[in-house]
Amino acid sequence: AGERGASIAGDTISVDLDSVVCPRLPICDPLQRDYPVWGDADHLTATYAASLAPIVERLLVDSGILS
Repeated sequence: AGERGASIAGDTISVDLDSVVCPRLPICDPLQRDYPVWGDADHLTATYAASLAPIVERLLVDSGILS
């Protein structure tokens, strides 16, 4: 956790998004870029998750998972 990147093992691709979701790990601030982060103890708010889409897309492209 905390290391931004992706790994491939067999047919499984694992993408670590911890540092994308919470850039100041191990602290996860309740607000990131003016968006509330947590909808409840285990789920991101839809608006925060949507705001991460360009970052996640770039990570997947850079990792060779998406073209």
